[in-house]
Amino acid sequence: MRLCWAGYREVSRGGNALGYMGASTALFQALKADDRVTLDDDAPVAIHFCTPGQFDSIRGKRNVLFTMIESTDVPVVYSEAFLRSDAVLCPSLFCHRVFAPHLRGRQCRVVPLGFSADVWRYVPRSFDPEHEQFRFLWCGAPNSRKGWEPVAKAWELGGYADNDLFSLTMKTTSDFDDPEHQIVKRTGNLTFDSRRLPIDELRSLFEDAHCLIAPSQGEGFGLIMLEAMASGLPVITVRHSAPPEFLRGDAYYAKHEIHSTPAIDGTSMVGAWAIPWDVARNMARVAKRYPVAVRRALRASKRAHQEWTWEKSVDRLLVEVEALVGSEAA
Repeated sequence: MRLCWAGYREVSRGGNALGYMGASTALFQALKADDRVTLDDDAPVAIHFCTPGQFDSIRGKRNVLFTMIESTDVPVVYSEAFLRSDAVLCPSLFCHRVFAPHLRGRQCRVVPLGFSADVWRYVPRSFDPEHEQFRFLWCGAPNSRKGWEPVAKAWELGGYADNDLFSLTMKTTSDFDDPEHQIVKRTGNLTFDSRRLPIDELRSLFEDAHCLIAPSQGEGFGLIMLEAMASGLPVITVRHSAPPEFLRGDAYYAKHEIHSTPAIDGTSMVGAWAIPWDVARNMARVAKRYPVAVRRALRASKRAHQEWTWEKSVDRLLVEVEALVGSEAA
């Protein structure tokens, strides 16, 4: 199959851009490594892995928009982009359901994203309360959608902030390269880390943790949760949007309420707000019965490595692109 990759081909920024850039680059690299695919800028079919606002169709090609959404409220920019596309791909059933009323007659197919199996290897975990802290990790872009506010409130409400048996690392990635924004700041048992880390150091941060807390208001897919799942790290999140599609019954789900708030681009964001006291309750649940949590995480990791790698994403993408554009991609 000949394809023109019109998405990102490398990661050049952090912050809010990191999700799309990282996923597009990883899928591009997986396509390059697949001998069934020829990536050619002159190919008749172009895959645009981007936000709808960045989508610019290429004249003379069949333009397939690969995009996603975190909210159940669809801004008009999506409908306009769908109208300019020949077909649409999205990474989750959640996105497909949200897009369905706005597709303007365009076909939409689901192509799940993946993880790098050679990076996010399974790591056995245990916890010895006599000799170590129980290490919680939050990781995400520096905006409220990723759920840092209920995590911070849960840290206080649950009494964790004053308990040396626990620690919390809040890991984000600054969009600025200067030293002022690339920092590690520790206050008691809480660490804030905004450094842009090489993948080996980021993986070590996950491997050193006992639990990921990720009560996102909404995810088009949820790569951070998938990577945690693949490495055998127990996950606390909310039962909303895309992550439950791969986490299934192996995550811990905090209660939430649905609210509408302004998104960073000024549009409406309808999403799940985790209830802080229930986040705190689930943190205690994981820590107190950690052998149960790691058994669930092992089961999830096995499923991830069987079903959710980037190679599996390529398999699905080729099937769905052929279904959408037929012989034009041959």
